[in-house]
Amino acid sequence: MKNTKKPTESIDKTDPICGMKGTIPAHGHYFCSQHCIEKYEQQNHISTNEKYCPSCHVDQKKAWYKQKLFIVTLITILTLISSNFIPFLHPFTDAFYEYFMMIWWAILLGFLIGGIIDHFIP
Repeated sequence: MKNTKKPTESIDKTDPICGMKGTIPAHGHYFCSQHCIEKYEQQNHISTNEKYCPSCHVDQKKAWYKQKLFIVTLITILTLISSNFIPFLHPFTDAFYEYFMMIWWAILLGFLIGGIIDHFIP
């Protein structure tokens, strides 16, 4: 019986300038550093409009319901709500309340300082 599986095509991640393993995708190749990208752009006469811009690259973000903060918050809220009906979880509610009463001022201060920094520092 013949093997009908096709070999997986591996992407060549070798830097075209220095030959090292590249990790930065740009211009259809992988580069090891910004210097090699700039040298590649010089050698291939790439215009200013087409040059690699790492700050312009936008990653696809996860949906809001798949983010870790949402998941942890949802689990915590559900546990706190269910602790009212499940006697086994009463100590969790008590410990959570005591801990929150110790740190509420630090959370509030963090929001205040963060708001000041966000407002005054561009």
